[in-house]
Order: sequence, then structure tokens, then C-alpha cells
Amino acid sequence: MFVDFKRERLGWTSAHRGSLFSHQELALASFLEIDVLAFQERGIKQRDGILGSIQANEIAFSERSTLPDLVIDNVQQRMKEGRWDPRWRNELALERGPGDIRDPVVRNTGKTGRFYYIAVRNRHRSRTALNCCAYLENLSALDRGSDIPVPTVEFKWEGYLLPNAHVHAKTVRRFDAFWVLHESPTQILFNTPFCDAWPFLPNIGGADSQYKLTYLVLSDNFPPARRSFLLKVAGSLDATTFDPE
Repeated sequence: MFVDFKRERLGWTSAHRGSLFSHQELALASFLEIDVLAFQERGIKQRDGILGSIQANEIAFSERSTLPDLVIDNVQQRMKEGRWDPRWRNELALERGPGDIRDPVVRNTGKTGRFYYIAVRNRHRSRTALNCCAYLENLSALDRGSDIPVPTVEFKWEGYLLPNAHVHAKTVRRFDAFWVLHESPTQILFNTPFCDAWPFLPNIGGADSQYKLTYLVLSDNFPPARRSFLLKVAGSLDATTFDPE
């Protein structure tokens, strides 16, 4: 939301300049392609500043005391028309829910594995997140109080063979956080099929071990998304937990 308040008068004219700092913030919002709801106090020089370069369709007001109600009315109208929702954001969110665990047969092995996924939710109302790549950014052994080096390598998306995936607006796409063979429930494995060197894969696991894993998702057109998760490895798969920090 952009509000352009009237500042000092320009020379000997009857026009006033607008708010310099508000125009700077509007320029940043325009660069980031963020939808704008603009209000401008009457008496400001028309089409001045960044408003002269974008199509903001600013709403004029005269009395500052009426501005809060004017804002509320326009926000509610946008929400009623489906053009605005307080849950929409220009971001990707990393989440985990009850459905983010599966037990398929691992290809080419005939063995059953349990896969732990992280869901990447695109919270934008209309923009597709392009070329998203998932990484394990940091890894800490909480029971030992030490960090484990993590080389940079792309993780695998669920049901997809390339490292970069699109996440459409208002949808969720999952990547493999890690997986475990049913026959070896305390050995944590990472699914990075684009990597051809074992030193890039952290070697962790063991009953009663605890870790903090921070994952990062990068996209061509969204801010970086990261979140930390706590892994508690037990002697059985059903007792192992993997939850947001």
C-alpha cells in the first residue's frame, strides 16, 4: 500500500511535492513486481516522481482523517473481487505436513524406503516460481554440538528427474529432504541423483542422534526461501521424527 502525503509547495505554484521516501519505496515495489494500492493527497503535482512512470491508478483523498476508512473500503473491495487476499505473498514457504512421508519401493533395488519430503508452497496469486533448486544449506549434530560440512549439491524433486523445477502459483511441490531404508532405519540417506561423487553426501545417522537441517530453495524470480528442521533418529522408523524447528 502506497500513500503519498502532501509536502512543501513547489516554488510559486499551487502544487506541492509528494513524499520522497514513499516514492523510493514505490520504486522498489515496482522493481519487485509487487501489486500496489496507491493513495495520493490532493494538491500534489500530478504524474510526479515514480507515479509518472508506472500505471498506479492512485486514489485521491483530501481529508487525512478519512484516509483509514478509504483504505479499508478499497482493500475490502479488492478482496471481494478476488484481486487481493491477505494470504497471498511474493514468497516461497517451506512446510511439512502429515502427507509428506511416503513408503515406496526404491527403484532398481526392490527394497522399501521411507521418503521424507519438504513441501515448497508458492504463496503468490498468479506468478510461477521458475527454475527452483533445493539445497541442504547447513547441518548440525545437536547431540554432539558440532556442525557438519555440507557441500553444495542440488536435491531431487518428487517424481521429477531434473534439478530445477517450476512451482505454479498457489500450488505445492515437494523435494526429497532425505530417505531411509526400512531394513536400515537409523541410516539417513540423501537423494541427489545429479551428483556423481560420494563426498558431496553427508554421512549421518545412528540411533538416538539429533540433527538440525537447514534447507534452501532458490528461484529465478522469487526471494530465497530457507527453513530449519529438527531430525530425531530413533531405533525404529515409526519413532523417528522430522519437524520444523
